[in-house]
Amino acid sequence: MKQKLHFMMIIILAVLLSSRLAAQDVSINILMQPGTMVQGQTGTIEVEIANENATAVALPAYKIRPHLTVPSDLLTIPANTPVSDLPQGWSVCSNDGKDIIISNGSDGTLMPGESRIFHINVTATTLKTGGPSLITAKIEYGGGSNGQKCSNGPQTAGNLPSNDNSQSSITVITGSLPVAFQSYDAKIVDNNLVVNWTTATEVNNDYFDVQVMGADSTFKTVGRVMSKATDNQGNSDTPLEYSFTKELGARGSLMGVTLLAAGMIFLLFNRRNKLLFMLVLITGMGLTAISCRKQGREEVELSDSKQLVRLVQVNKEGTRAYSKVAVAVKQ
Repeated sequence: MKQKLHFMMIIILAVLLSSRLAAQDVSINILMQPGTMVQGQTGTIEVEIANENATAVALPAYKIRPHLTVPSDLLTIPANTPVSDLPQGWSVCSNDGKDIIISNGSDGTLMPGESRIFHINVTATTLKTGGPSLITAKIEYGGGSNGQKCSNGPQTAGNLPSNDNSQSSITVITGSLPVAFQSYDAKIVDNNLVVNWTTATEVNNDYFDVQVMGADSTFKTVGRVMSKATDNQGNSDTPLEYSFTKELGARGSLMGVTLLAAGMIFLLFNRRNKLLFMLVLITGMGLTAISCRKQGREEVELSDSKQLVRLVQVNKEGTRAYSKVAVAVKQ
């Protein structure tokens, strides 16, 4: 009898413990960029998945399925490259142009306080009067294994349903596209980020900001390219080619540190020529400071192997439109 009682207590304890270890609360938030689009314009829906759990428990792999629905009378999700910056291990379960379902796949490392951010590409297709329409998102749950990642499964223990939904608005208006892109690509060549694009037409265009995704999963501006339209109004009906190059890494900082080290070594072996030592020291400190200030302006650390890039087109009134996200990889 005692053995049975002990056995039952062990089972109960194991169930309680596994429930605690599996306890998981995840939130979803979405943002349409831009919130107002012209018919034919492309934009992105930014999706953030965050682990809101109170204890140090990672989101289980193959467990959540963010499901986004766009108003089919306004937007379409492209069949090819619906998401250009999926986190590692994540995958698209289905996409019919209106509804897209994504699995967290083999990513079982999302800890409390961390988030995953990606962008769904959309195109404005039809005009609609009567105000903005809603894009909706909800977290659905998968089966918890690779074979069941796109199948329905139970919620994780400790989940708060109030965190499982999000909305964002979209308005499609009449008018001309500010910029029609003919081509757009990004790559990493010889330690440089190289972004090339061609516009087929431009209307009231002022400039382009080149943005990259930083370590905090937000886009930051690393450069600006002015419109090449020659009428001083930002208008062009002929193709215009653009190129932007940004050096990766911090060579100035490395050079400064190298000079500082050389100065210290020189001082150790030759204490007589203090003037030369001071010159080397000051030069090294100057290069290091300049590099740090430059990095402070950018507020982003660029990777030399892979970089997520997008263009922000800004017209003469300051209205912004966003390109699709491109993945720059090392050539």
